[in-house]
Amino acid sequence: MATAEVARLTLRQNRRGAFGWIVGVAALTLLYSSSYKSIGGAKSAAISSYPASLKQALNLQDLTSPVGYLNATVFGIPLLLLTTIYVVSAATRSVAGDEESGALDLILAYPVSRSSLVLARMLAMVAVLVGWGVVLFGVVLLLRAPTGLSIGVSALAAETFTWLLLGCSLAGISLLISAAIGHPSNSLGIAAGVMLLAYLADSFIPLIDGLAWVRNLSPYYWFVGSDALSNGLSLWHCALLAGTAVAATALAAVALNRRDIGV
Repeated sequence: MATAEVARLTLRQNRRGAFGWIVGVAALTLLYSSSYKSIGGAKSAAISSYPASLKQALNLQDLTSPVGYLNATVFGIPLLLLTTIYVVSAATRSVAGDEESGALDLILAYPVSRSSLVLARMLAMVAVLVGWGVVLFGVVLLLRAPTGLSIGVSALAAETFTWLLLGCSLAGISLLISAAIGHPSNSLGIAAGVMLLAYLADSFIPLIDGLAWVRNLSPYYWFVGSDALSNGLSLWHCALLAGTAVAATALAAVALNRRDIGV
């Protein structure tokens, strides 16, 4: 059984859940994009009294401009939260969950290596994230004119692509934890903790004197800090995100190969 076949099987088994995630992302994007004219200015006035450090931590510096609004809403905390929940739950289920249910043993009974299995599960998650990206890009693109979100196509594509790489890097890290730990509850808890720490490293920890450098270690900062909507595609940040995804997936394969599968 080839890697591509395992990936297709994974997608087919989880197609309803994947469709639900994509519909949810479409609804979120539609809600925020269509509300730019009506709530952009109101929100900006409401948060004007917030401390500057808090607005920076939450990426709420400017809600009146299209770029600032999209960074804070469509590509802001709600999307980051959904992305994190999806990759952590999917990665945990794809190895640790299947191991506990016994499905992993059945798959490995076929002529498929553990490394191929890890790669297939990663490819399945990437495919779902690509679906998210298409929806994100398409909805914002269609609503640019009627909502006044004057964003260039290239800038929107750069932001969407950078977000996709963020999702891949978080998926790789979550898959590594799932493959290394094995127990689904432990894997889920550890992965969630790692993601929370990474987010805090981008948002609140840098507010502490002397710890501003910590954000440079966070995948979330590699996405948020690149600000592709304003600056275009950052090859350096994209390389960091892609490199993390590849390295974490490779380490996940090594981890799964080096331990016994629970029965």
